Amino acid sequence: MVIKGGILLAIRYNSHRYTRDIDFSTNQMLGDINKDEIANRLNKSMAIMGESL
Repeated sequence: MVIKGGILLAIRYNSHRYTRDIDFSTNQMLGDINKDEIANRLNKSMAIMGESL
């Protein structure tokens, strides 16, 4: 899974151009993705990143 879009520019390059949504790409089919697992991983990762800010 890859994060992309305006939010990535804001995070990586300290850009003022950002949006509130997060864009992802994957080569998996939507039906093959465990949405609960992804949500849990994102929540844990965001909590860790929030502590480092």
